[in-house]
Amino acid sequence: MLWERIKGGLRIVALDDAAAGCGLRLEQTLADARAIVPDLAMREIDRDYLEGVFADFADWHSNASPIVSVLTDMAPYGDLVLDITGVAHLFGGEARMLVTLT
Repeated sequence: MLWERIKGGLRIVALDDAAAGCGLRLEQTLADARAIVPDLAMREIDRDYLEGVFADFADWHSNASPIVSVLTDMAPYGDLVLDITGVAHLFGGEARMLVTLT
């Protein structure tokens, strides 16, 4: 679970399925989250680190698509977007391309 200071408080910005299954949700305050799960494992999000990781992902995926972008406004930690127009056939179709790239 990752948190960040938002709107004057510490709020959840990323969580896994287990945390969501406990009733935690994005933008919930840490105080509320700790009331639900007292021994919650959490860490402050490191946006500089994530920016570097996504830049590396984008570089690696540029072998599959001429247009690769990191969209930080799509998800709290970023989303990697590839324009696969005209290139999916090189991988045997979109389904095989997805398997190859993930």
